[in-house]
Amino acid sequence: VAGTRVAPGGDDGTARIWAVDGTPGPILPHPHRVLGVAWSSDDRWLATAGWDGALRVWDPASGQLLREIDGGAIQFLEVAFDPGDRWLIAGGHAGEVSAWSVMTGVRVATYEGHAGPVTAARFSP
Repeated sequence: VAGTRVAPGGDDGTARIWAVDGTPGPILPHPHRVLGVAWSSDDRWLATAGWDGALRVWDPASGQLLREIDGGAIQFLEVAFDPGDRWLIAGGHAGEVSAWSVMTGVRVATYEGHAGPVTAARFSP
């Protein structure tokens, strides 16, 4: 249910889901730091962006990994869903920004021009 859970990511290589009241939920393991976390608009999925070059889409209720998207050498700092939950946008440490299909994991666009790390990215509503 929207607005009832939180999901911070950390340098310990995990994203952790809690209910707002502090009740613990699933722990989502990663091989490296988790620097970006995003909820889908319907609260059905949680995306995480990792220092290891992967975007991951999870079922936040069970903690099951649904999709892993290999970004290659990108050290991701940020991830966001589009309003329809079809696309992810992700920014990286070296200025990379790309859009990915949530369903297929295919990169659909790359946006260039940043001279430094991309620390925020969002789709328009």
